[in-house]
Amino acid sequence: MAVHPASLFATAVLLGASLLTAQQPATAAAPAAAPEKTAEQVYKNIQVFQGLPASELRSTMQFFADSLGVQCTFCHAFPFDADVKPQKATARRMVKMVFAINKDTFNGRPQVTCYTCHRGSSRPDSALSVAAVLTAPPPPPAFPAPGAAPAAQGPGGRRGRGNAPAAQQILDKYTQALGGASALAAVHSELVTASRVNATGSADETITRSGDKFIISDGAAGKSGFDGSQFFNWNPRFGSRPAEGEAATLLQAEAGLYPAAHVDVSKARVFGPVPMDTHSVYIMFVPGEGGVNSRYSFDATSGLLLRIDTGTPTFIGPLPLQIDFSDYRAAGGGVTLPYDITFASHSQKWERKIASIQINADVPADNFTLPAGTERRGGAGGAGRGAPGRGPTPPAR
Repeated sequence: MAVHPASLFATAVLLGASLLTAQQPATAAAPAAAPEKTAEQVYKNIQVFQGLPASELRSTMQFFADSLGVQCTFCHAFPFDADVKPQKATARRMVKMVFAINKDTFNGRPQVTCYTCHRGSSRPDSALSVAAVLTAPPPPPAFPAPGAAPAAQGPGGRRGRGNAPAAQQILDKYTQALGGASALAAVHSELVTASRVNATGSADETITRSGDKFIISDGAAGKSGFDGSQFFNWNPRFGSRPAEGEAATLLQAEAGLYPAAHVDVSKARVFGPVPMDTHSVYIMFVPGEGGVNSRYSFDATSGLLLRIDTGTPTFIGPLPLQIDFSDYRAAGGGVTLPYDITFASHSQKWERKIASIQINADVPADNFTLPAGTERRGGAGGAGRGAPGRGPTPPAR
């Protein structure tokens, strides 16, 4: 499924916007009136995941495949709902085991997943070997991974380890580095032209937004965005359909000019400074719903956001998403934004190279009309647990 990554502006002010006390946009308000369908209402022969949101099932299947280093046909025969292969029955038992461990030992947090043991192999090692001891990795860093539970709270829940400043100080410095709260609040629309570059080549991309609506377009090949009522993906072959899974994670990062994924500094922990590439960074860890915790890496000197580590919720644990920001420049209106953004998911990596940004561009209202086509599935747009607007990030993310 073709997915467009989060737009430049929405991601760049993901945290700074929370300081502007702007009204929460309609896109992240209460969910749609119709409740989302459950997995067994959409798919056949659902036995373990009954009652869970259908929008997360495909992402969960991808989590299984990546954790074991296999393809779908490792467990499934055709048709996919058939109970033919013994691996499928084994997978059901393993899922029940993982659910029970997390419920009984970790208060329901997804601390144990398929990847905990399998690590990319269909048969996990259970015996310690001499080779494993001799090649043991160095101790983990002093800050949690994206899916890890937060460490014990410091005074007021705002200060982390080392000489890290409080979370609010980090956000204040970041907002100021982007141009300040007043300059960001004065932005009501944008027009971005860019190239989306991956291993197979480059494609032109245009991002248009006004208020809480946006369209990401690569011409006739496809469009994604929010039309005022739902997040969607469109292409000529399938028409329009609500976004779900990873598509929803990325598009909900676009929710409004100032994203509604407000960071709760009472829960945030700051660690550092620690090295990251050629930078020294402070890392802000923010716990989220559904095990989708997030890390934000800020340059210790400039205060600019350099990286977001977050993920897409699944029934088992988050699929990872990393977004890196660089080449910050003045974009007009007193606002500074990154002109180079790199996205890396569990399955692909691509880069958005920005050619131009027009702040407060004149954007026709009909630009955000939902493209014509047949909707493949109804529901609430596949927001999912821990999605942006319900937690600290989109997922982002």
